[in-house]
Amino acid sequence: MTIHVQFKDSTQAVIIAAFAGPQDSTDYPNQAEIEETDARYLAFVERFSGPAVDARRLRSDLLSGSDWTVVADSPLTTEKQAEWKTYRQALRDVTKQPGFPETITWPVAPA
Repeated sequence: MTIHVQFKDSTQAVIIAAFAGPQDSTDYPNQAEIEETDARYLAFVERFSGPAVDARRLRSDLLSGSDWTVVADSPLTTEKQAEWKTYRQALRDVTKQPGFPETITWPVAPA
């Protein structure tokens, strides 16, 4: 099966987008049609799967689920809001852990 892709530049080394069909070359330069087994396409797709992507999705969900704790009209005390801010920062810092994404120590949400 062939895939319509857009490369970063004319060297056609790095894919930056994939499409169901050809696009306007004025808006999307450096297009080509390649096989889905092409190593460049497999590398492109790999960026959207795997442990790092899964961890970032979970982190995003945890951050979204705790948004209410840091809004101006939060029912929490100032002290509790500070605990939640610390927790949320720890979530943001998960990707900086030495073993990321294979080994992650997830922060624990305040009680």
